[in-house]
Parts: sequence; structure tokens; C-alpha cells
Amino acid sequence: MDRWKLTLGLSGAAVAAALLAPRLLPALGLGTPVAPEPEPATEVAALELHVASEPVVEEPAPPPRTIDLVVALDTSGSMGALIDSTRARLWDIVNEIDQRDPDAILRVGLVTYGTPAYGEANDYVKVQMPLTEDLDAVYAKAWELGTNGGDEFVGAVIDHALTDMAWAPSDNPDNRRLLFVAGNETAGLGPVHFRDAARRAVGQRVIVNTLFAGTRSAGEALRWAEVASAGNGRFMAIDAEISAVAVATPYDAQLEQLNSRLNGTYVSYDRAGAAKVKQIVDNDNSASSLGVGALASRIGTKGSGKHKVAEWDLVEGLENGSVSLSDVDATQLPPELQQLSEAELSTAIEKKRAARRDAKTEIQRIQAERARYIREQSQNAAGAGLDEAMAEAFAEQL
Repeated sequence: MDRWKLTLGLSGAAVAAALLAPRLLPALGLGTPVAPEPEPATEVAALELHVASEPVVEEPAPPPRTIDLVVALDTSGSMGALIDSTRARLWDIVNEIDQRDPDAILRVGLVTYGTPAYGEANDYVKVQMPLTEDLDAVYAKAWELGTNGGDEFVGAVIDHALTDMAWAPSDNPDNRRLLFVAGNETAGLGPVHFRDAARRAVGQRVIVNTLFAGTRSAGEALRWAEVASAGNGRFMAIDAEISAVAVATPYDAQLEQLNSRLNGTYVSYDRAGAAKVKQIVDNDNSASSLGVGALASRIGTKGSGKHKVAEWDLVEGLENGSVSLSDVDATQLPPELQQLSEAELSTAIEKKRAARRDAKTEIQRIQAERARYIREQSQNAAGAGLDEAMAEAFAEQL
């Protein structure tokens, strides 16, 4: 039996050696190399075809986030400087947001409180402008505001801002909802306690910031710091008198020249558009009345993507596809364009598009230099203005 085991073992070894020899001998430098067997061509071709036919799935670009900014202003008798500050610094505020996120959709809303004419049933609160991308409409409304003595209910104005504004969806974690409440009276008045209103705001992912027009110690004594703390926001004391004066820079004259070029590129195609062109010019004049610095800040916004005109402007409307030349009533166009053929009109619009692109590019370049200059000058300022205080909050919350 042992002899049979030995014989079988030797036989198995011999078979294995016979099988492996053609492969081992070339590796040892002996014998003739054996070429590897080629893979069947049909299988390789099928594999290549399979790989080539695999669809390439591209991830869709995420939509731009929305930044909602609501400003609630006390319009009682002592708040004239605060309203002037809003008029003077609104464009600086917009430019600050644009610098931090050029691609974001910015919507601004305006609420006022503390005027008896708004009515006790409304807690002396009024929504002056719902959240909108139409910044010219917001600015024009700011120029309509006046002051009148009354009761200022901070808790109530927070509640109204929560319920009366169509905030961006909170299910998008990238969206931001910011509320700035500005005033100078005690925060503890009214039918709604500010703590309850602030807690509701937090539950709706709205950050409540407070801007007290006065000293920091006075704001703390009048409970404005408590409001911001309850709303997960910042408490800031501002000098409304400083805010009402726009900063002049060496770049303002250049921006004013570019603004004239930019205004020449707007093309309205209906009555509503003609009214918007007039509003833009009126807003330019309003800003200019506050000084060249205020106008320069506004021009900086007009040169950015935050200034939306596609709803009424043929140049931008054609570019984003919201309107076509075949839909345009020629009699509603500016007089110099009414007699053009469709081909001629298309050429004229293309020239205006190129002129706008050039003007905006230059505005953005100069605005960046102007912003650096203002930052350097503000380091020596005695107090914080409205835009500077809000910029501090943006640094944390955007």
C-alpha cells in the first residue's frame, strides 16, 4: 500500500512538472518562451462597446441661495436721522452682501412701526415693501417715509415681519433670513412680548438683529440687547447722524460718468418699463441729493448682478429668454427704435448689450477700489454707522 502511495505521488509530481515546464523554463532562462494566449477579440470589442455606451451623468449645479433681508424702522418723531441713514446707506448694505456672495439672490423688505396712522389694530406696524428683488422699488419707498410720534412695539413688529413677509423656504439650509429692527425707545412695550416674538423667529429660522440709535449702554438699559439675544442675533449701537452722511471718495466722479453710459443702455418695451426707467433716473437724483458718495454707492449696485431689470428691460430680457423680439410692440419702444426692422432692432440691442457689459465691468473694477478706500477710512471713524453695524452681522450670519 505504501508503495502505491509513493508511485501515485511521483506520478502527480511528474504531471505537474510537465504542465508547468513550458511556463517555468522561460522564466529560468531555459527553453522557448510561450506567448500568452490572446483574449478573444469579440469579448474585448464587446467590453469596449459596453464601456463607451455608459451614459455620463452630470450632477446639476445647485441653485443659488436666497438671502432675505428685512429692515424694520421706527418712524416715530425722533427717528428722522435713522430714515436718512437708510436712504444714504442702503446701497452700501447691498454692496456688502454682493461682495460676500455675488451669486446669491437678494430680496429686501421694508417694515415701519411707531406711527399712529398705521392703526392700533395693526399694532402701529405697516409693511411698506414686501420682500422683492426690485431694489429700485425699495429705495423709492424709503424716500416716501416720514416720521410721526407714536408707540413703538418691538415685539409686535417682529411678529408682523414673521407673518406678513413671504420668506424664502426654510428647508434650504443655504438660504438666509435676516431681520434688523432699528429704533431708540424701550423694547418692552406693546401687546407682544419681544421674547415670545424672538423665539417664534428662531423657530422659523429668522435671525433677529437689533440696531439701537444711541449709546450702547442706553440700548442695553432699554433691553435691545435682550431682544437680539433671544433672536440669536446681534445687538449693535449706531450713530444715525454719522450714517446719514455718505462717504465721498476719489472714485465717485468716474462712477458718475459710467452711470450715464449705463443708463443709456436700458430699453423699455411697455408702459411699465418706461415708468421703471424714470424711477431709475429719479433714484439716481435722490441719491445724488445726499452727496456724490451716496450716488456712487448706488452706481456700484447698478453695476452688479443684484440690480435686476429683466422684467421690463429688453436687453436683459432677451438675454435671459424672458421675452422675444416677435412679442414686442414697436410702438411701446423708445422713439428712436420704433421705426427699425426686426433685424435692425436686433443689431441695436446687441450694441446696447455690449455697451452695458463694458460699463458694468468697469463699474465693478472701480467699485472694488472704492470699497477698499472706504474700509481704510472707516478705521478712523468715531462711531459705527448703519451699514458698518450691519456688515458686522453679515460677517457672522451670511
